[in-house]
Amino acid sequence: MKKLILLLFGCYFAHGQISTTPTGLGIGQNTNPLIPLHIKKPGQAISIDGTSNPFVSFYNEGSYAGYVQATENGLTIGTPSNEKTLEFRTNAAIRMSINADNGEIIMNERLNAQGGIDIVGPLRSGGTNTGQFGDILMSMGNGTPVWSSALENLQIGFTAIHFDDFVIPSNSFGTPSSFPTLLQTHEYGGDNFNPATGSFTCPNDGLYSFRIKMMLKPVTSTPVHQVVTLGLSVNGFGSDQKLVSYHTANFHQTLEAVLTVYLNTGSVVTFNTLNYFPSIDVKNLEILGFKIH
Repeated sequence: MKKLILLLFGCYFAHGQISTTPTGLGIGQNTNPLIPLHIKKPGQAISIDGTSNPFVSFYNEGSYAGYVQATENGLTIGTPSNEKTLEFRTNAAIRMSINADNGEIIMNERLNAQGGIDIVGPLRSGGTNTGQFGDILMSMGNGTPVWSSALENLQIGFTAIHFDDFVIPSNSFGTPSSFPTLLQTHEYGGDNFNPATGSFTCPNDGLYSFRIKMMLKPVTSTPVHQVVTLGLSVNGFGSDQKLVSYHTANFHQTLEAVLTVYLNTGSVVTFNTLNYFPSIDVKNLEILGFKIH
């Protein structure tokens, strides 16, 4: 019997199914002798079975790093303590990790959930993408939502900015002055703002809101109380205006007016200021417009 076992075992080795070297053990044909345990065969290569939730442990130089365990509910991949983070990598880069201390899931790449996302509990946004208090997350129709006021419809609107200094002259006769050419613009929902003329053409009927905001240059003279009117015209006729009071000072001041008007399709909106005395030195100007509903 012993001779038969030795014969069979010798035949198994002779056919190259098991190979041993000082540095490794190979099972199968054409295994790598430099790998401590190399199993190379088609189909199921390893089967681990046991009772009472068997598991395989992994160590790094004697330090317990984690385990893979079979349970009644399925398969568990875990770490032993709050000091070991569970990482998922491709191409050696961390794509997702689970913090061992608090269970926080950190996505290092964009999550593509084609089946949708069901959220139980509060939705939290951090970093610089937090919005302002009371804002809502609004779809832009392009896959990238933005935080905005509950009243804003950022699918129709524009932002226009003039960075260079300019002067609003004094005019005791009450004739409105137009703003200078707006140098930088950003539009959403069409090409409705003309930076050369500083005019906005309404694409469809609705209620629109416009904000005129400008920063004044500091002055060295004695501070005095002043007023200026910021307004808009629709189709060449004055429509809405706001009287803004301020004090000249030796620091940058910001004047701002929010104007709301109902517009019909094709209406042309221009923006102006009415300044009686004295002239105003402006550092920069921003005009924002959007459809409310």
